[in-house]
Amino acid sequence: MVAIGICWDLSKHLWFWVLIVLLLGLHVPLILMVKWPHYWIPGIALLPIGLADLGITVGIVRFVEKFVVRYISPDQEQ
Repeated sequence: MVAIGICWDLSKHLWFWVLIVLLLGLHVPLILMVKWPHYWIPGIALLPIGLADLGITVGIVRFVEKFVVRYISPDQEQ
């Protein structure tokens, strides 16, 4: 949700939502594959993993943006 908020300026594009759904779909098997301990883990211990995931997700969105969004030259903006 934070990654969507960071990239909210792209929310009007269909490719953005398709990419978010694909990335969310990739998270499901990853979460199910992790062997989670049977005891409670404090959220602060999971923070580095969450921040790394956020960085990767935003990085993928920005990387795809470079290839999908057309470059608008300065003289075409007016």
